[in-house]
Amino acid sequence: MKPLIFSIITAIIWFIFPLFASGQSIRPSENSENEVLLYPNPVNENKFKIQSENLIISVEVLNVIGNSVYKFENTKNSKDDIAVILPDCEKGMYLIKITFVDQKVLIRKLLIK
Repeated sequence: MKPLIFSIITAIIWFIFPLFASGQSIRPSENSENEVLLYPNPVNENKFKIQSENLIISVEVLNVIGNSVYKFENTKNSKDDIAVILPDCEKGMYLIKITFVDQKVLIRKLLIK
C-alpha cells in the first residue's frame, strides 16, 4: 500500500509542479489567440517546425542555462510555418521563445534526443 501511495504522490509532483513552475495552466486556455504547434517534439535531427495562426516575428532557442543557441527573425512577415534547423546542439532540454507581432511572448519546451 505504501509504494502505491508513494507512486501516486511522485506522479502528482512530477506532473503538477512543472505546470505551475512554467506558468502553464492545468485548464485549457480560454484565450488561445497565440497558440502554437511545435513539432516534432522530441526532435531527433535538430530540425523542427513552428505553426501558428498569428504572425510570429521571432523565434529564439535557449539552452537550460539561458544562453541563446539560435535566433530567427521573420522578416517576410509571413504566417507560413517556420522551419528551424539548429546548429549542432547537445542532447537535452531547450526553451523556445516565440515572440508575436503584438509583442506577446510564449515559451515552450523542446527535447533534443
